[in-house]
Amino acid sequence: MNISIFHAETYNPLESFGIVNTFLEFNKETVIFTWIAMAILIFIAFLGKCALKSPDSLGGYFTLKIIRSFYDMVEQATNNFTERHLFFIGTLFSFIFICNALVLIPGFEEPTKDLNTAFALGLITLVYIQKEAIKAHGVLSYILHFFIMPFTIHSSKPVTIFTLLRSLLLTIGNIVIGLFSFPLELVGKLTNALSLSLRLFGNIFGSSIICTLFKQATTGTQLVALTSFFAKINVGLALIITPLIATFILGIYLCITLFFGLFEAFIQAFVFSVLSITYIALNTQTHD
Repeated sequence: MNISIFHAETYNPLESFGIVNTFLEFNKETVIFTWIAMAILIFIAFLGKCALKSPDSLGGYFTLKIIRSFYDMVEQATNNFTERHLFFIGTLFSFIFICNALVLIPGFEEPTKDLNTAFALGLITLVYIQKEAIKAHGVLSYILHFFIMPFTIHSSKPVTIFTLLRSLLLTIGNIVIGLFSFPLELVGKLTNALSLSLRLFGNIFGSSIICTLFKQATTGTQLVALTSFFAKINVGLALIITPLIATFILGIYLCITLFFGLFEAFIQAFVFSVLSITYIALNTQTHD
């Protein structure tokens, strides 16, 4: 079966200069649909701004309700509301949801089914988390937390040759463990972004495959073969049953598309946003 979802038209802007590398290529459809999603997001934000001028209206009520939902999400995760977290999480959720829901428009596809888009969102989240961690703890404390030093060197005992040797051994142990913990902590940070990206990509790409397979399995030659089968039995029966079957198949396809275009789109955007604000809270929490 020819699955069109695997065929991507790529473009390399540096190919005319003789520079050919798959790393420099990008998917044309992904770029186009990403810009369409951003345009839709900007348009919705403009409508929301206009609706806030009349908070008692239906549009103003829904706009305030959505903002309040993001406000509660940030406050519950961090126990301390921060305005920039609200802007980041709200924008992140809205953009991912719109990208996922583009499949509802005929001829459009989800940019998030491209691994590059998912990795870009994960990388943006990773950079934001580390920026907030540095702002919360300071540069020196942020760097030192990569080096785990479990042993306490200070001792209230009188200073003797044995306490000095003990402190020296504990210091060496801290240095050794800290050097081993640094790459592990670094990999842990990258794993957070990687898990966010792969979770989003896997679910959206999987739903695209399901929709494409169902569409190709129930249209074209399959429907013609079904019509021919009933025509051999009775032409009148074929004229009655075939449109009913086609309508039934189309209804199932629309239900599947609506499920993945709305429910799955919302769930994946929500999960990505909740995990992002959770990672932000974990990396910015203090002892206070």
